[in-house]
Amino acid sequence: DAGWTGSLCDACVADYYGPSCTACPSCGANGACNSTISGDGTCICNEGATGTSCESCVANYYGASCTACPSCANGACDDGSSGSGSCQCDAGWTGALCDACASGYYGSGCSQCPDCGDHGSCLDGLEGSGSCSCDAGWAGDNCTACQTSYYGSSCTACPSCGSNGNCADGLGGNGTCICDEGWSGSACDACAEGYYGSTCQPCGSCLDNAVCLDGLLGNGTCVCDSGWEGAFCNVSSASSPFSSPATVLSDPSGAAGNNLGVGGVTLSANGLAMAASSYAGRVGTANAGSVLVWERTTVSDDFGTPVKLTDPNGADYDNLGAGGPCLSSDALIVVAGSHSDDNQGSNAGSLLVWMRSDVGTSFGTITPEVLLDPSGSFKDYLGHGGATLSTDTLILAAAAYGTNLPGFPDDDDLGMDTGAVVVWERSATSEAFGSVT
Repeated sequence: DAGWTGSLCDACVADYYGPSCTACPSCGANGACNSTISGDGTCICNEGATGTSCESCVANYYGASCTACPSCANGACDDGSSGSGSCQCDAGWTGALCDACASGYYGSGCSQCPDCGDHGSCLDGLEGSGSCSCDAGWAGDNCTACQTSYYGSSCTACPSCGSNGNCADGLGGNGTCICDEGWSGSACDACAEGYYGSTCQPCGSCLDNAVCLDGLLGNGTCVCDSGWEGAFCNVSSASSPFSSPATVLSDPSGAAGNNLGVGGVTLSANGLAMAASSYAGRVGTANAGSVLVWERTTVSDDFGTPVKLTDPNGADYDNLGAGGPCLSSDALIVVAGSHSDDNQGSNAGSLLVWMRSDVGTSFGTITPEVLLDPSGSFKDYLGHGGATLSTDTLILAAAAYGTNLPGFPDDDDLGMDTGAVVVWERSATSEAFGSVT
């Protein structure tokens, strides 16, 4: 009969089962029937298949043959009988096995990169840091600012400003060179007006009658206008430069025997101050001495009433100014000797220095600095012949012709009345002469 086989027809043919050799159900391509007389007719599914007819795949198996899925490191397999078997990656992951970072993700956990805008890209991937790598000229955590020396909305490279200026950079900059003091030009490679030389130093005190010889090749001297001459171009070169008749200046509080001007008269190079001594002018009783200074702020002004300068600690017979006063060329310093000052013994002598910061300040408001010979002694007469200043006012000198008596040190250890010159030298005009030896 159908379903039976064997010489005695006592066994089931293939795909028949049970004592009646009943026909097995279909187990498809992924299973086989539990046949034979002792079988129960159920489908025995291949690995990965399931269902009464082995028509479905178990988890992580896919396709018509229920093939095993690959191992998806950071995702899930597209499994099932209709699945493709490909890995469906978690957010931030990519690759056949979801073991690499997708674009825009970085690090071992494939974290999402920051927004690097239109001018940069993220350093992504498993080995990436997640920071923004900015395009040329751009900077900042999100590449939204210009690098140093780049400017404008497109972060264009600045021109070279050399070593004497800086570019107006940044998103709001215009790329022009902002020059250091004294420099000019589109690349800060020229001297500004009023500056001269290879380092563009400021020009000197050229007055209204001159222009400075400025520029990189200039030497800073004053080039006088026609009709003017002198270091500061303040002397008229007309055929009759002096006024006629002459102006007579005197001490408004002078008295007989004051001897105004006996040591000579000194005039500053810029013509803004004039001084003369009245060594016998009385502060106490006799011959304490004084210095008269006539001041003005422009050369077109007349010299008016003088200010009288005295030693605040002066005494009779100090003879302040007997050797004539000394004026600096810029009219900012007055020096006078007080050769009979007794600070270091009778007639040892001293120098008095009045120093002001500008011509608008009167010498009459200044307290003088007193200078002494560090090795001075009895009858050295420091300052008897007056004092002298260098043009740059950094060096001050005065003689101490000196009489050396037994028991007192000699000025230069060479013998009686040998004499000496005492020099004070400072390194800057802001430094007081009293602070140097």
